[in-house]
Amino acid sequence: MSGRHGLARDGEARYQAARFAEYRPFAMAVGIAGVALTLGLWLRDYTDDPLGARTTLPLRAVMASGVALYVLALWLPVRRGLQIASGYVAVLVIEFSVLAIWSRLASGYLGGFPGYMYLYLVTPLVLLPFSFRLSVWVLVLVGVVPNLQVALGMAPGFPSGAFNALVWPACGVAVFAQRQFDLLFRRVFAAQRELAELARRDPLTGLANRRDFVERAEALCASARRYGRAVSVLMVDIDNFKAVNDGFGHAAGDDVLRFLAALLALETRAADVCARIGGEEFAFVLDETGPEAARQAAERIRAIVQAAEVPTEHAARTLRVTVSIGIACATRDAALDALLREADAALYQAKKAGRNCIRAARRERLAAVPQPANA
Repeated sequence: MSGRHGLARDGEARYQAARFAEYRPFAMAVGIAGVALTLGLWLRDYTDDPLGARTTLPLRAVMASGVALYVLALWLPVRRGLQIASGYVAVLVIEFSVLAIWSRLASGYLGGFPGYMYLYLVTPLVLLPFSFRLSVWVLVLVGVVPNLQVALGMAPGFPSGAFNALVWPACGVAVFAQRQFDLLFRRVFAAQRELAELARRDPLTGLANRRDFVERAEALCASARRYGRAVSVLMVDIDNFKAVNDGFGHAAGDDVLRFLAALLALETRAADVCARIGGEEFAFVLDETGPEAARQAAERIRAIVQAAEVPTEHAARTLRVTVSIGIACATRDAALDALLREADAALYQAKKAGRNCIRAARRERLAAVPQPANA
């Protein structure tokens, strides 16, 4: 149970990280536009009350500074908790400033508080990088703060009834929209991950494809070179696979490929890489595995395949296959291309030797390779 919870937490963390990376630039752009909007609203103050507007310009600048602080926090490489905290600060700065502005203009609170709709227009957009839960708290704060100011006696004469009748429905719409955004983002994220996974998987066997194999195997070889660890490559090829397809049909051949893939997956450790790299050809890269341990792993695979019956409904009789395996090993000078060539050459020698056997590439330097028994 805890394992599933751990995977769920990891998936959620990946989603939130991807969402933040995707929408952070957009939120910053909207925030910059919000700074310009906040300063531009002073023109509304001026058209309402030219004399009173002289005292509201500094307050508009303070409001713009609050938004700019949030944009700056998004831009800087600071912790995400500090970034969302700057959003709370921005909301508080805006709300305390705006009530002070309305109290200085001729139209008063009644003429000004419909401007709160700007907050419910802009705030959901600048909060897109953050989770739905964090966004909701900020949106609720927008409606709560003026009521708190009234309760503390900071806004005498404020029309609380009219304000709440206007603002809370708008808050509900904003929360609903934010929830829909979150559901949409999750569907897009899941689709992107599925596509990325499909691009790295062989559709028939479910193993890694050549592209994924090369990327991960090169990383293992680079680590072997850096730390002087042994690394081994196994090339596994199904013997007489054409005869299977010709004698039993391609559906039976597909069953053989899936069977071998499942067997190889069971023999793969977390640090290893296993892939289908050709028609009936598979490849292993075994981390921290020297020549003797690689031979043991290859022999175990060969023996299991030879003894097993392939589960299939497409053959009139029991279907059995064998495999030939080529091995190449190295340490500090491990290079994937060279190891693959050597393992492939060893595989060719196994085929020449009669199939259903193992051959290893010969290297003078293999004598110096450590031989851990963890294959």
